[in-house]
Amino acid sequence: MKLTHATSLSLALLLSACGGGSGGNSPANNTAVVNNGTGTGNNTGTNTGTVTAYGCTNKFGTTWTEIDAAKNVPYFSIVVYGNGLFLGMGYGDTLASTDGENWSKVSNSSINSPNIAYGGGKFVKVGKAGFNFTNLIASITSDGVKWEDILISDGNDKSAQAIPVFEPVDITYGNGRFVVVGGNGNIIWSADGKNWNIATSLTNTKVIGSVWVAFANGKFFTYGTVSKNQLSVSSDGNTWQTQVITSDEGFPTDIITGMQYVNGKYVAIDSKGVIAYSTDSISWKIGYRGRGSTPARGNQMVAGGGQVMAVDYASAFVADDHAVVYSCDGVHWDKIAAPHANVTYMIAIGDNVAVRSSGKMAFSRR
Repeated sequence: MKLTHATSLSLALLLSACGGGSGGNSPANNTAVVNNGTGTGNNTGTNTGTVTAYGCTNKFGTTWTEIDAAKNVPYFSIVVYGNGLFLGMGYGDTLASTDGENWSKVSNSSINSPNIAYGGGKFVKVGKAGFNFTNLIASITSDGVKWEDILISDGNDKSAQAIPVFEPVDITYGNGRFVVVGGNGNIIWSADGKNWNIATSLTNTKVIGSVWVAFANGKFFTYGTVSKNQLSVSSDGNTWQTQVITSDEGFPTDIITGMQYVNGKYVAIDSKGVIAYSTDSISWKIGYRGRGSTPARGNQMVAGGGQVMAVDYASAFVADDHAVVYSCDGVHWDKIAAPHANVTYMIAIGDNVAVRSSGKMAFSRR
């Protein structure tokens, strides 16, 4: 499962472990089916409703409980989950939680970076550090208590790992490897977070200005600005190939801002909030037409527990008009209100708990 991370400029999305609401009928004339669901919930955020349509069972995330202000949990600019642990980072603090409600301070990484992913038993952050930010550092932890810093590249000593200093944009984990994409098409990968390699066919991918990287259905995908209808695909994070996508329904309407895989379908969202699905990642059909999505670091779409979720917002200035849309098949979508949201809206999904940071911290339990 990919674990999402974000900055204050990003609009993140969530997903939960399905069920709770009823599905819909198949879309007609490319019109999305949106339902409010019939599951019931209580003030702990538990949703006990179930539904069998489209593969959804035991959904949570439709009911949220705001964390009591007395707990003094700060606003997070990053929230990520792995191995039973949530890590939240922001305003100089790093906090950890096992239940999404109760948080305690742990140690801070030496780098202030939004690029963090969990895999292989560890959290890995990659960011720039040092005087004038001339060093590229990987910071590794298993529990948030102790961090190990690894020098990837040094602007004054390029022999550090023979990796050029670049601006990292996003990181993901899959097939036993961490993959980092950055500005001007830079891509690096590592099996352990310590020893890094340059993607061998980077110059052939023409991925320029990558905004996200995702691991979906056994492959890595990234996206650049060379063409809005072009993805770059890799099975190992090292060798990449370009892939032109098609749609007789006009997807994407603008740049693609996030992508996931759920129950046999790839699902992607563009910056206009239009969501499409595909069985082969090449030919796409539209499942939902939203109002908008902010392009930043692939946080526009999150998957987990057999469900995919995205944020649909009317305006950056009308927070209470935001909504969360979710689906178990990428075709049929339900929609719930997302109060207290703003342009920063990030969610991490655990095994039975989801955590949301959107100006006010909240959690939802299955």
